[in-house]
Amino acid sequence: MISKQKYNRLIGIVWVAAMALFAVGPVRADDFRYNGFETTYEFSVHPGDLQYFYVTIHIANNDAPQLVFSMPAWMPGGYMLANFARRVADFQAVNSKNERLAVQKIDPNSWEIQTKGDPVIHVSYKVNIAHGAFMGKVIDSNFALVNGPSTYMYIRGHKNDPVTVKYNIPENWKIATGLEETQNPAIFTAPNYDVFADAPALLGLFKQFTFRLKGVPHVVAIKGPVNFDTGAFIRMIKKIVTYETQEIYRDIPYKKYVFIYTIYSGRRGGGGLEHLNSTTIGLSGDLLKENVKNGADVTAHEFFHVWNVKRIRPEVLGPFDYTKDVRTTSLWVCEGITSYYADLVLARTGIWGEAKFLKNQAKMISALQSNPDRFKTSAEMSGWNIWQNGYGGSGISFYTKGQILGMLLDLKIRHLTNNTRSLDDVMRFLNQWFAKWDVGYKDSDILRAVNAVSNQDFRPFFEKYVGGTVELPYKKILGYAGLKPVFEKKKVPYIGKIAFFGPQNRVFAVDRESPIGKAGLMKEDHILKIDGRKIKNRGDLAKLLNAKKPGQTLKFLVKRDGKKITITAAVKSREKVMCKIETTASPAPEQLMMRKAWLHGATD
Repeated sequence: MISKQKYNRLIGIVWVAAMALFAVGPVRADDFRYNGFETTYEFSVHPGDLQYFYVTIHIANNDAPQLVFSMPAWMPGGYMLANFARRVADFQAVNSKNERLAVQKIDPNSWEIQTKGDPVIHVSYKVNIAHGAFMGKVIDSNFALVNGPSTYMYIRGHKNDPVTVKYNIPENWKIATGLEETQNPAIFTAPNYDVFADAPALLGLFKQFTFRLKGVPHVVAIKGPVNFDTGAFIRMIKKIVTYETQEIYRDIPYKKYVFIYTIYSGRRGGGGLEHLNSTTIGLSGDLLKENVKNGADVTAHEFFHVWNVKRIRPEVLGPFDYTKDVRTTSLWVCEGITSYYADLVLARTGIWGEAKFLKNQAKMISALQSNPDRFKTSAEMSGWNIWQNGYGGSGISFYTKGQILGMLLDLKIRHLTNNTRSLDDVMRFLNQWFAKWDVGYKDSDILRAVNAVSNQDFRPFFEKYVGGTVELPYKKILGYAGLKPVFEKKKVPYIGKIAFFGPQNRVFAVDRESPIGKAGLMKEDHILKIDGRKIKNRGDLAKLLNAKKPGQTLKFLVKRDGKKITITAAVKSREKVMCKIETTASPAPEQLMMRKAWLHGATD
């Protein structure tokens, strides 16, 4: 992230990479001369080659005898090490005379080049495609989806320098990206590497729609089968954008925003990933055809990240250290409170009704109360541990507990301030005093912000429920709004948590201490069949599992390293807690007023 002043100074700088591979250096498109280190990336797809992206990095005004090029080991927003460098091939460098330069790989993610002081350097490499949908790199004959950290190297010591990128693509392809446009439709700029890498690009033949809010363009790019009501879909997105910008934050902190949707055939979606001025989201085409509102929650979630995590951020989340895991105890705020607001926005805009909103909050409570790890792991530590536990792995989820904590905090703030303050005010406070000053917050600043806004002492709440593992006070706090939780327990069959996605059912997380983990299922396995049946999603797995009794087994046929392996998991049982949120008998007028204000975004 950069300061507003620096961004405005650089926004008018337009570069043109008017050269072919290994030709002359970058040339400015205007009369303004930037005399520092110049970096121009060329991204190319080769017709008929669906295995690689091709990247060339052109350097001008170099005066260093050595340059180190590094590939990120992880992607912001995805808190797991991915080691993207393992997919790099044919790395090479030449000088202005097209003479090969000495290259040495100095660590698993970095290459050092002996430049001999030449001011113009050209580096080229190709990246093997990892078809990971919204978080990976995708290409076919009609489009390519490019994510920065898995595609573009950065130059050590020069991450803060301006960047230009040129896309070499088929003539009839379009480009959708949150980067700054230039007069050349194939060339874009960014003020630094972090902003550049955080702007995915959809290239190819796709549907594109644009609406404006307060004069700011919002682009909706849709790749895949568009067999749903796009008019209703765009209106829904605009309703979400309008509420979050105008009612919650009262702020539009970007010059353009791009929604990039990949639509999958069938009933499987692909989640979403936030970026500074854009988002990439995967959705089920069948579910959208049934009702476009099936794409609402993830859209509201990812757009809320415009502020919460991309601008209102922990200190360690920008500028980024791409070389190692970057830990914070505030992911319950970054992701959990974002999930809470996604649901709340849908309720306040009428996209969801009150019943659906409360049902979803009860679903989160059910998930947390069914997990015995809630007595061992705090909300803070669940985020800290994500790097070793993985998504879908063991332990509680900071998404789930964070969402519940967001709801309880919101209601408690309203109660203690006689409904004159809310969590909305806390988020606006954080936006004003951190995001607007382009500084990250310390983990302790969240408590300070809540105390400042409410003029109350929330330290006991944070010590017990955020940093501690005390059972959450559902009954007391929901009662402020005339609501009550109703719990039911039952035994259900269980083999452990498994997360998989994609048409090949690739496993990306498994609880190693669970029955299926102990049986031998591993990350990167591809699930071919379960009990002889092909499965398409986790719903299919749940049906097969729920038909079992403790003591029986589930047989997984998986593919690992090109070989088929059978894994037999013993079915155990666990206690599942089911929650409903109901209205209390004869709620008082102040309770009804509280609930109405909460669900309509009002304060007294």
